[in-house]
Amino acid sequence: MATTLKLPAILRSPTTLQYTIPKKPSSARPSYPRKFYPNDEAKATLSQPWLTTTDPLMPPYPHRAHTHFEEANHGLYGGATIQSGHKISDGRNKGKTLRKWYPNVRVEKLRSVALGVEMSIPTTARVMRTITKCGGLDEYLMGEKPARIKELGLLGWKLRWLVLKSRSVQERWRRERERLGLQGGEGSMHSVESTFAAAWNDTEGRAEILTKMGVSWDELREKRATWERHVKETLGWARGGKVGKVGKSRERKGMNTLDVHDPLTTRLPDYVEEEEPIQELPAVQEGFGIVEVVNEKGGMQRRGAKLVNKKTR
Repeated sequence: MATTLKLPAILRSPTTLQYTIPKKPSSARPSYPRKFYPNDEAKATLSQPWLTTTDPLMPPYPHRAHTHFEEANHGLYGGATIQSGHKISDGRNKGKTLRKWYPNVRVEKLRSVALGVEMSIPTTARVMRTITKCGGLDEYLMGEKPARIKELGLLGWKLRWLVLKSRSVQERWRRERERLGLQGGEGSMHSVESTFAAAWNDTEGRAEILTKMGVSWDELREKRATWERHVKETLGWARGGKVGKVGKSRERKGMNTLDVHDPLTTRLPDYVEEEEPIQELPAVQEGFGIVEVVNEKGGMQRRGAKLVNKKTR
């Protein structure tokens, strides 16, 4: 009888850490005016559990979050931030005066056809114009150019992931793959809906996985050999040799992990149970935000929620 094992649920990943920001003491004079805070409709949208919960399997955002203009992390700002400069005056008050320009932000009602919801999101006028030209919010979020990815921000990146995982988009891609005769159709182990358990329990799928792992292992070994040759030529030490440092000699450990382990000896379960669905967090009554806030004492707290005593690791 095959051993029944269960893979542990993924709770944390680089993505969840990216959407966790340290809590800073509130300032009486923020770097941007209070009127740019979202209204009640935007707070209600950004406080929805399906938007505040971060999927650990979501790829991390390739760009950094806004640290000097944190308001942009909770809207579609298109990379807009505060501009600083001078106001040059003529006449009696001739001279230069420091001033700032704030982005033109409006709380717009945007409908996502893929998600089937209408959201009130703080959006700049330039991004709203781009959304209209693209033909809707979904098409704007699914843009593939690097400039589009960079201007999405944390909120846009999470909305993009939700749109790409929706049933309507997956069905559209499935029909496109079938029309082009590509792999990944319904019932195939290459399908995006298939799980690791289905691929591992299939004989052909397991052989293909091990073959790809072996190729990747060989590439890592080749890169390791190149790196060790470079270090040997520049620093003058061989793998497993000794190097003198300020009158002391210490042994440099070689990168023998690739020699000890091999993908063919990897112990994976013969059968993997389906993971239980993770319960959604209750709706936040007060506050808004798409990121978790870490208290200075190490506790985890969501915007508008009570502090949890459990410390983060």
